[in-house]
Amino acid sequence: MKKHSALICTTLAASWVLFSCTKRPNVPPVADTEVKTSIDVAFATQIVSDIEMICSFIGEDHSVGYQTVYGPVPASLQSFSVIRAGNRISINYNNTLCRDGKVRDGSIWLYFKEAEYASHPLTGNENYMHDYNFTGRITLEEYKVNGWLIDNKDFENPNSGTNNTTVLITNLRADSKTPVSGNLQWTLSGGFTMRKDQDSMAWKGTITKMLDNTSDTKVFAPNAQSPINWGLAKISYKGEAKGYTPGNIKYTIEYSGKTPLRRDFTCFPDKVNDVSPGTVNPNYLEFHPVISGIAYFTSGNAYPREIYYDNTQISYGNEVNPVDLPAQCDNKAAVQIKGIFYPIDLRE
Repeated sequence: MKKHSALICTTLAASWVLFSCTKRPNVPPVADTEVKTSIDVAFATQIVSDIEMICSFIGEDHSVGYQTVYGPVPASLQSFSVIRAGNRISINYNNTLCRDGKVRDGSIWLYFKEAEYASHPLTGNENYMHDYNFTGRITLEEYKVNGWLIDNKDFENPNSGTNNTTVLITNLRADSKTPVSGNLQWTLSGGFTMRKDQDSMAWKGTITKMLDNTSDTKVFAPNAQSPINWGLAKISYKGEAKGYTPGNIKYTIEYSGKTPLRRDFTCFPDKVNDVSPGTVNPNYLEFHPVISGIAYFTSGNAYPREIYYDNTQISYGNEVNPVDLPAQCDNKAAVQIKGIFYPIDLRE
């Protein structure tokens, strides 16, 4: 009996050793391919850039004909106005189809020559965006773009009185001398929330915009006596922001100083003919996307991402395995996650 018991124990022990030593198959980790939050935060960035640029246009020249990108197509001319009175300007939309193909509603206000926000004592000469010591305060009134309601709400302080952030655009010129030395620059600081149907997003940060072709006399006159021709402008952004994307997913984003985000207002991804009713001489709708640059992006608990706006094959990858994507100015990008690039279509 003892021999049988010993044999059974030996067999069980051998079986245990056999099964415990059996190699389990290697299961590769599930690839992180989530790119929607990257698309969402890129869209929020585009909205903020457009607001900043709308103020740049009206802050240089408030005539209707000057509003080439964010003004109306001919058939929507009656639903649009720009009003300058004293130290404030408003650009007003009424379900207006704009030249960039977007429908806008509501108003954007730009206040200037306000001593409490100026970087230096006011002289009375801070009348236009290109002027030394110009600081503009931006407020939104029932402003919508393609159905997204955008306001100055501070997502970090929802119960703080008016619940609004102060949004400022500030000229960084060192002095009032002409000709202007170097490229013109401005900072935009503040925050916005964006809501449509059940979705909401927020953006709060500080970015620096540079007019990269300031030296082009067709863009900016050396004597600073004429408005900037934003229709020929090439601009870049650097800085950082935070907020949340739909689903209340918190994010932070850095717009690279070494490889800043760039917009070229002479660049169209597609020229779409405006054939709206009543149009006698059709005009091209013009949308100017971010065409290059890198944004470093974190979202929730996900692995950090990098958004590459310039998606040509020389922008990332390597000479052995280049990533072959369409050329720039096509409103496309790629998201890098753990060394793998995922092409994305950006939202307009």
